[in-house]
Amino acid sequence: MYVDRHALRALVHYSAAETVEEGELRKWLTVLVDKATDEARDEFSSAVSNGDYPHNAVTPLPQPKNGGSLAITKAPPALILILGESVDPDTRDPRNDVPKELEETLKVALASWDTAKLESQIADTGWLAPVDTPDIPGPEDVPQDAQDAPQDAPQDAQDAPGDVPANDDPEDTQETPAPNDSTPVEEAHSLRKKVFIATGVVAAGLAVWMWRRRSRS
Repeated sequence: MYVDRHALRALVHYSAAETVEEGELRKWLTVLVDKATDEARDEFSSAVSNGDYPHNAVTPLPQPKNGGSLAITKAPPALILILGESVDPDTRDPRNDVPKELEETLKVALASWDTAKLESQIADTGWLAPVDTPDIPGPEDVPQDAQDAPQDAPQDAQDAPGDVPANDDPEDTQETPAPNDSTPVEEAHSLRKKVFIATGVVAAGLAVWMWRRRSRS
């Protein structure tokens, strides 16, 4: 399979341009017609017979067309000339030879006119494997259970067993003596009782001492 990369890149440009100078476009199409086989010329002429030529030659088809070559199911009719090129051995560019393993993916991209994939396969060194962009799941693709799950775990679940909370003072973990069950009134009464007993003992001792002193006199 031989596909001129430069011609295809130009067609991608013309098909996406809002305005194209008619004289420039006619010259470019004339070159393609001169290089194409008789069969490709006839198919191209039939495809652009109705419409605004030359602009309809580079306009992608809005709806797939039944019949005809694979190239014109959705792609611009000018692609018929590019794929139907009668390659001159003297001017053949080997970099335009599509590797066998890439032919099927390239044909699908051409038929559906997937310009993003086509441009990703065109390089100065030749044809490359297509670059597939991974699909990023949107909110509708996320399972319902995952959407309903709380974003933050409860505080009790975040604290591992045995961990000391950050705001706790290590000194608070030490054992404190058991509080005294006595009330302040009871403690005061007990203190007065002890003082009264001590005073009585002292007074009794003093009385005995004075009695003995008088007896000796």
